[in-house]
Amino acid sequence: KDVVRHFAAQRSSGGYFFSSGFSSGFFSSSFGCSSFASPPSVFAFGQRVKGDHHPAGTPPIQRAEEAEEPTQPEFISQGAVLPGTSERSDNPVAAGSRSDAAMPALARRLFWLLHQARVNVWAPLEQRDSDRAALLGVARQVRLIGDLVLYDVLRCVPRAWPEDWFDDCFERCASHQIAQRSWWITPIESADVLGGKVKVVGLNDPIPVRGKLAIHGDRRVRPDFPMLMLAQVGRQADGHNRVEQAYAHPIYSVEHWWLPVDSDLERQTVHALQSVIHWLARDKGIQLSLFKPLFDWKLRGTKPDFVLSHVDRPDVCVVVETMGFGDAEYRERKSRTAQRLSDIELIVDERVGVDRKDADRALKSAVAPWALRTARQTRGADEAHGTQSGPHP
Repeated sequence: KDVVRHFAAQRSSGGYFFSSGFSSGFFSSSFGCSSFASPPSVFAFGQRVKGDHHPAGTPPIQRAEEAEEPTQPEFISQGAVLPGTSERSDNPVAAGSRSDAAMPALARRLFWLLHQARVNVWAPLEQRDSDRAALLGVARQVRLIGDLVLYDVLRCVPRAWPEDWFDDCFERCASHQIAQRSWWITPIESADVLGGKVKVVGLNDPIPVRGKLAIHGDRRVRPDFPMLMLAQVGRQADGHNRVEQAYAHPIYSVEHWWLPVDSDLERQTVHALQSVIHWLARDKGIQLSLFKPLFDWKLRGTKPDFVLSHVDRPDVCVVVETMGFGDAEYRERKSRTAQRLSDIELIVDERVGVDRKDADRALKSAVAPWALRTARQTRGADEAHGTQSGPHP
């Protein structure tokens, strides 16, 4: 409790919005609970932000998700991965990325592809391809050696395993005289880390993992499935395929959005944020985007849980932190994150010991006033300077 009080006192004068502190009466009277009806989940799959968002004649403003681009990892396998071991994390990362230094090599590859494909960005009124198509689009642009690109050795569907879609990948590798290995990105519904097996969504039989199998999760709770897996697939001497190593991370949804999340509570946060973002767009004409940093953000040595920003003014943003545990060590880590982002407004989404409906209501009641206030301030600043940043309510 002392840690929580210290956390709250650090910036209570204007930096933090504790969502659990907004009364349900304020929410109901100001915005109306029915106005925040949850959007159809299909929106998350096909409608996320793409392209630049700055009016003609004005310089582009750096988007919140483009504050620092991570370095492209290596996708060519130089040698075998022995059973029980994993690849060294020897790929370079952006300078100053302290929070990225311990990231497993497979996780960095998966996150880099998701980041480049902008799977970790969403806005309600923007159209784009499915996550799978976006990832394959990025893979077409990643050159490995000669005319070989990542697309040639990447498969993104479950049936690639039973239908032997990796054979073409191995042949392409052999023609370029590199190790015959392929990459496989696919959702999984369960994993047995000790037994070295994964259950891929849509396949009947578990698939063995010959080398290291790592999944993201906290030891205090059960793993949160579904997850998205990046696996390295090789060919055995007898001609059969094998998964040599794999990393899996929880995602928001298999069908609608492959957004990486750290827990089921973060899934609840995302759902509530999408709901209020839809309401703001529909009823108030305010366009917000939702961004999940996968790497060190703005060279601050930390990755906030979520960042909301105005589509027409992405420099105007607020950080949302999901509080999933109540122990002092966890809260202290969250406090350090807040300190590194001390110049950015923060909304704390408290979900420990709070009913989900109450937590959702409180979060929306914190996001909506921030969006309305900053939209008015932005409009006032534009009018004072004789400029226009975009549509406003």
